[in-house]
Amino acid sequence: EKRLMVDNYSKLTAYRKFTPRATEKFRAMEQRLYKLFKVRRHASKGVSGAWLQHTARTLWHASTTVSQARKFRASPGWLSNWCKRYKVAARAPTKRKEKSFLDREAMMREWLTNLRLLLQRAAP
Repeated sequence: EKRLMVDNYSKLTAYRKFTPRATEKFRAMEQRLYKLFKVRRHASKGVSGAWLQHTARTLWHASTTVSQARKFRASPGWLSNWCKRYKVAARAPTKRKEKSFLDREAMMREWLTNLRLLLQRAAP
């Protein structure tokens, strides 16, 4: 009886190794999501995990029947794997360009002048 259980287990694991990955079903939707992601990031708009999950669900629901639409949840695990597959990393919003030194020079000179005056008044 033990031998039978071991044989059944090895057959089961062998079967699981050859089943198609779940991502194969969603490949077209994921590619469309990646294109939307690139457009949005190029336009300097924020791209959050919640936005990616919502957009993925919307794309999937638009392209499938109601019964198939329930099978896709866009879970945090799916999001993490999608980011790895498409080499997407979270980025903090950054400023495009700080003011140049020439733009700040007048303000800095005024501040230094005021500092000098303040120190002269405070000195005995």
